[in-house]
Amino acid sequence: MDASEKYPALMAYIANHSLDKKEYKTQFGHAWYDQLKVDEQAAFEGSLADVAADMQRAKADFSAAQKAKGLESYPYNRAMGEFLGLPILDNGEPPHGYYMASRVQDHYELGSAAREAQRLITEGRKLRVIAARSRKDGKPCRYHTFVGPEQIKVEGPCVVIQNSKVRGRLASNWSVQTCLQKLIVAMANDTAYG
Repeated sequence: MDASEKYPALMAYIANHSLDKKEYKTQFGHAWYDQLKVDEQAAFEGSLADVAADMQRAKADFSAAQKAKGLESYPYNRAMGEFLGLPILDNGEPPHGYYMASRVQDHYELGSAAREAQRLITEGRKLRVIAARSRKDGKPCRYHTFVGPEQIKVEGPCVVIQNSKVRGRLASNWSVQTCLQKLIVAMANDTAYG
């Protein structure tokens, strides 16, 4: 089974978005970057789920195949392009549509995490944030608690928390999505964040 049968939405998206710059402007009426921003926003809002799901499945299949061979399993662009049967361009990368599909997947997952976090906040789930740790064993010993959309707000690259005593921001060194995933786990399981 080839990639177009296994990942139909992904391969169709890549084919439609792998035009050269002149063809792209002729077909879509604007530059590829403008289309990428439109697609990222649509994915964040929940559209293009089929492309995101196919990309996630393709990356998982690539990783499993590489591990079976005893090789590194991180899906670098060139290796994923070869795995999907895409042509490798002179610059050693797959066609531009692959990059755009990868960004669509990232934004879809970020949007999903943001929607789930907002749902938990709106439901009134508690968020407990570690305020202090014991000097003896480093275990959490004091917490700040936040509840509801008045006290927990997802704003851009961080989560703003504020109650009558404490105000702060929760963020991650890695990404907004990582911060939101930690927030979701803490609120869904009633465990501490931090």
